[in-house]
Amino acid sequence: MLHRLRARVRHGALLFSAVSLVLGASALFTGGASAQDTRTRPPPTAPQPAQVFNALSALAQTALVVEGTVKEAISEFSEDTGPWTRFELTEVVVHFGEGKLERLALAQRGGNYPDGGMLVVSTSPEFVVGARYLVFLRNTSWNLTPVVGDYVFRLETEDGRQLLVGPTGGAVVDFDEDGVVLSEPLYAPADLNGSPPERLKEPLPARTLDVTQLSKGVQAFLDAKGLKIAGTYYDEPATRAKRLFVEDVPGKPPTESPGDDLPSDPETRPRN
Repeated sequence: MLHRLRARVRHGALLFSAVSLVLGASALFTGGASAQDTRTRPPPTAPQPAQVFNALSALAQTALVVEGTVKEAISEFSEDTGPWTRFELTEVVVHFGEGKLERLALAQRGGNYPDGGMLVVSTSPEFVVGARYLVFLRNTSWNLTPVVGDYVFRLETEDGRQLLVGPTGGAVVDFDEDGVVLSEPLYAPADLNGSPPERLKEPLPARTLDVTQLSKGVQAFLDAKGLKIAGTYYDEPATRAKRLFVEDVPGKPPTESPGDDLPSDPETRPRN
């Protein structure tokens, strides 16, 4: 069975309302500032994140597609912002988007508390230090992670073939109008302690895509639509506040999302 890669959208997953995707593609893919590697926070006028449900909705929110090796994970904590983790990527290659980067810092909400506890954000990807990844980075505002939906893939090699392993552990086998298609899980989920994921007994699919093949599929899709990836990558969140307001249903008053000390929300829960 093949699996379409969709965003894991649940209550509180997007800390701004998931606005409808505007299909005026020229506004999303052309013009605007180029992607950059300086630490920048999105301005109030930055596009807001929308649900990722197919190829167009994913690429419309992509400023950069980069390949890099996770050199280290740096924990950051303050009483005002709670725990964050900054992943340092080296040997960076930009496959789509503007910018020449050798290093890239990727910040995500979640990480270690001073007392040894951990804040886990289930919608954010797990990165393994020492592994190499292909990552789609947002051209929108964000608060949890700058990664576009589940579009983050760990590079593995088996039988002389390069594999792109998605968050579910499946390998990329296709890219079409619905987006990335994954195989049955070949690897267990990444462990929270950062150890390499275990290889499962599922046999290797007959057909898989490597970085070059996936890039060709993405480019062919963009060419067919007359589009290109563009926009600004903001490497800082809109806010690092511990408490944010989430619009549960568009048009209804927002409710306060749980803080670090309230583990009732499945997307932002402390784990000891």
